[in-house]
Amino acid sequence: MATHIITLFATKEKPTPLTILDDEGHQSNTDGGDKNLTTTFNKGDTIIWKVDIYSDISSIDAITQLETRLGKIGVIAPIFKSKPSLMNNGTKNWSAELRKDISFDSLIVEYTITYTVNGKQHTQDPKLQIRKPSS
Repeated sequence: MATHIITLFATKEKPTPLTILDDEGHQSNTDGGDKNLTTTFNKGDTIIWKVDIYSDISSIDAITQLETRLGKIGVIAPIFKSKPSLMNNGTKNWSAELRKDISFDSLIVEYTITYTVNGKQHTQDPKLQIRKPSS
């Protein structure tokens, strides 16, 4: 199982949209780009949301999976083994482990990052995709 880093950046002058950079080389700093930014992972991987050291983000306040529906199948169970949370290492970074028992391959899940810059909360909604296992 691998660990992946998604780096977050915002300034007091431009708190939104959030600049997002993942370890696959995807980057966005527009509302539309952030909503379409999709980072791909394997089941069981760990994700770290890292606040860039030059960022004015004072905190990540929440990382929440949005409700995901697949046609007539209904609501998909959470993809995270446990809710994303602040890392216990003295940083502003958050982490979560993806469940190993996710029953769908190539599932794309939207989630919300809630963060604070200069005392004001903002949100951004990128996506995670569970990679289809190689045969």
